[in-house]
Amino acid sequence: MTSSPLILPRPDEKSNSHTGCIFSVRVSTNYIVSGSADGSVRVWSKSEGRLAHPPLLGRPGSAVQGVELSEDLDLVFAGNSKGDIVGWRLSSGERLCTRISHNENVLALALDKTTLVSTSKDQTAIVWKVKCDESPASYLELEHTLEGHNMAVLAVQLSHDCIYTSAGDKSFRIWDRSTGAMIKCLNMNASMAKFRIRNTAVCQQLVGACTDSTIRLYDIVEGVELACLEGHTNVVRSIEVLGASAIVGIAKQFRIASASYDGTVRVWAIQEDKPFSWECLCTLSFSDAVVTPFPFSDQQIEYRVMDIQADENSLYCCGEGAEIVSWKPQFY
Repeated sequence: MTSSPLILPRPDEKSNSHTGCIFSVRVSTNYIVSGSADGSVRVWSKSEGRLAHPPLLGRPGSAVQGVELSEDLDLVFAGNSKGDIVGWRLSSGERLCTRISHNENVLALALDKTTLVSTSKDQTAIVWKVKCDESPASYLELEHTLEGHNMAVLAVQLSHDCIYTSAGDKSFRIWDRSTGAMIKCLNMNASMAKFRIRNTAVCQQLVGACTDSTIRLYDIVEGVELACLEGHTNVVRSIEVLGASAIVGIAKQFRIASASYDGTVRVWAIQEDKPFSWECLCTLSFSDAVVTPFPFSDQQIEYRVMDIQADENSLYCCGEGAEIVSWKPQFY
């Protein structure tokens, strides 16, 4: 069961809404950041439920398709449809840098304390060193260009020694973070629009949101598929690992949340003592919750979900609507 969805911005601040589809959302301790087809990045205060700054703008006519933030670095980055990466000061909204990085749309970003990685429709991923102590023009220093995918690079994740990417060519690649050399390539049964890495006592697992309407789980070392979750009726666009927790009367569970073009978010569970035995705990309707939809066509009934993020007690999703929708599942 879940509580009623919360909408951002609140109804009395509707004028602060995005004016186009929201492609990306990220959450931190104090902020929610969203990037939209309207060309803006909006930084929201979690505690106040309103904009922390006026909308952050990049190059006119560009759609923002990927965002990342770090409270530790006090930075927000956005990648847009012109191939730019733009950086701002998180606390003030001050624009710091613009880098023309890719030949086509920037589709996704990943950020940690020292590194930003951008992926693109141009089939590459670029690794940037983040240099906060330099002048704004030097905030991003090119380290590596990762080449090898044969279609758009859709998603990226960082670890302490590796960079992971997935692409429309149905491949998942692992790269050496220090050299940019490819370590491994796995050929998948479907392209992963987004993925998460999960380390267990038994193996390193890849959990992927797939373009064939499924969620697929792989053993990365062995390169074998462990499970395929079915239930969505359109592209699964985004995924979050919610972790494991002891629940009264129920064995320890590993849970994920998936977001789809079918207009829903689903929360799934696996019993840790019964590997790969899955169940769908609930289905949440973004289509019903969104107040101001931006349908792709006049015939649409469902409004596509583009991204999902989670914090310690809530799920946040965005898509073909002016609002960010969040839920607090009671079993969370």
